[in-house]
Amino acid sequence: MLGRKSGTWRLVAAVVPLVVVFVGGCATTINHTYDPSANFGPLRSYAWAPGSPIYSQTRLIEANVQFLADPLLETKGFKRTTDTPDLIITVRLENYPAGTSESYELRMLGLDVYRADGKTLIWRGAASGSISTNAASSDLKDAVQAILATFPPG
Repeated sequence: MLGRKSGTWRLVAAVVPLVVVFVGGCATTINHTYDPSANFGPLRSYAWAPGSPIYSQTRLIEANVQFLADPLLETKGFKRTTDTPDLIITVRLENYPAGTSESYELRMLGLDVYRADGKTLIWRGAASGSISTNAASSDLKDAVQAILATFPPG
């Protein structure tokens, strides 16, 4: 009987940490920060910064992020323009596992908002965790929505 209990405890001790790592890896954390002195009120138009090189696999993810973000920004009173925008938005991606260019998983998705001069960062939001970019998954949509929920700061 003693050997059986000892074996059960070993199994539990081995499985519990794996479950914690797996479940913890599935959670997405949203963070944001901004320049408290920036006046977002008059800033109403935006453009997306040029993305990755044309043959990069991340270009497809960037296009999907923009497609998901545009209607959200429009409901907040922002207009996408090719003329002279008030804001420039960049997309930051980190694939999982690191260095894999054909992965359908992101470790991090970030949106950075700059003044039109492209030099002054005034807002940054990011989702980190396990974010699927597979078209059948809602992970990417959920991440973009959660990031932009805090933009603009108010």
